[in-house]
Formats: sequence, C-alpha cells, structure tokens
Amino acid sequence: EGLYRSDFTTGSAQFDGEWLYGTYVMSAMGFGQLAAERPEQRGRWLALMEKAIDEVLSDRVRAFDTERWGSDALETLDTDEGHAAYLGYVNLAMGFHRLLKPDSKFAELNDDITEALRRRIAGSPIMMIESYPHETYPVDNCAVIASVAINGDKHLGTRWAAQCRAKYIDAYSGLLYQSVERQRGLPYDYPRGSGTTLGLYFLSFMDPELSGELYDAVKKELAGSVFGFGLVREYPRAVKGQNGDIDSGAVIFGYGLSPTGFALG
Repeated sequence: EGLYRSDFTTGSAQFDGEWLYGTYVMSAMGFGQLAAERPEQRGRWLALMEKAIDEVLSDRVRAFDTERWGSDALETLDTDEGHAAYLGYVNLAMGFHRLLKPDSKFAELNDDITEALRRRIAGSPIMMIESYPHETYPVDNCAVIASVAINGDKHLGTRWAAQCRAKYIDAYSGLLYQSVERQRGLPYDYPRGSGTTLGLYFLSFMDPELSGELYDAVKKELAGSVFGFGLVREYPRAVKGQNGDIDSGAVIFGYGLSPTGFALG
C-alpha cells in the first residue's frame, strides 16, 4: 500500500520521513529473508522486495534526507557528503536483493552507491560518515559498511570491524555508542539498546562474529522480563535518569520498544 509522511504522527516532519523510509527499507529486508528461507515462494517475496526498494528510491520517500542535506543523495555520489542514514540502508537492501537475484535490476545503482560509500569510509579519519550534517551514528554506519562488504570489499569490512571494537563499543557494557563526534570519533551519547540491536542485525550480513558479540552484550546487559515477557532495555542498568527519544520509542521501567523489536528481528 502507498504510504506517506502523513501516515506517521511523531510530531516532526523529519522523523515522519524517517519512519516512512524505515518502513519500506526494513520491509525490503524482511521480504528478502523470506525469499531466502522459502525458495518455493521466492518469486513472490522477491517481487515484494523489489516493490519496497522502488519506493525507497522514489523522490517522495528520500525527501527526508534531501531536506536535511539540501542535496539529493543519489545525485551527489561523486561528493564527500555522507548521507549514511539514507544510502547505507537502501544499498544494503539492494545488495541483499542482488545476492538473491544476481541479475538484479538494481545492480548498476548498487555498484555506484557502493563505490561512493567505500570511498567515503576509506577517506574518513574515523572510518565513519555523517548521517546528516554534523551528525554521525555508528548504527547507520553498520548498514553502510555491511552494504560495502556484501558487495565484495571484505578487506575494508575487516578494517572497519577492528576500528569499531577499538573505538565505538563501550568497554564496560559491550554496546555500541549511539552517536560519535565526527572528527575524532569520541562518543556523544551513551551506549544504547536501539542502536546496538539494529546495528548488530546489519553486521550479521558482514561479520557474524562481531554481530554475535554485540548480541551477547545485549543479552547480558539489557535483557530482562516482565510477567514472563522478554524485554530489552534502552540504556545499561548503570545509566540512570534517561527517558529515551525518537530512536528508542517509549521507554517504560527502562525497557524500550525499539530495542525489544530489533532484538526480536
């Protein structure tokens, strides 16, 4: 079904646009998983995956990113602008589609975006690129590097994973920092559940070992239960007084909707 920003009610046009985009791009990934797991129905799921990716590539859905940057992510691939919040996710979806269907109609664009992201990551002093101007999020870069590695550059993926372990994972909790400073990579926010659970999903396409380490950290530091229902915290137990934000969703007694949902995924 056709969705629009008006179908979301975050109170922010920016976040409504992100949620519109996220709905389509994560649907594409889910349809891809179904295509991989159910070969007898592969044609059906691939068709839905292609439909979702077509939506992600539309002007309507990528407008949230264009508005923040003042430029179109797909028309500025020869620049050093990051656009990680858009390009990483859609490129991973296209790369996954290509694994399932080598003659993918997205192959040429997948190659072009992969080369732009590879160049930007390799040229970054912190091996991270910006999601929006002056905003750098490790979770978005998990999608970026996975999309590059899934398309063939395993060496860069190995280098990035080493950098991630050294700088972007909190030594105490084992969780990903939510945001980092763009010049030196210093943490700007706490290690958190929403970024870690989504990031480890993306990394499963590139580095199952690193993905597994993050998942184990989530189970150890964030997992709990209420009345027998498994839930996942947004912040480590040592962090007090934080109520979450648009990324975490509602946080109730410390447990977050986003990290719980992503952990299930």
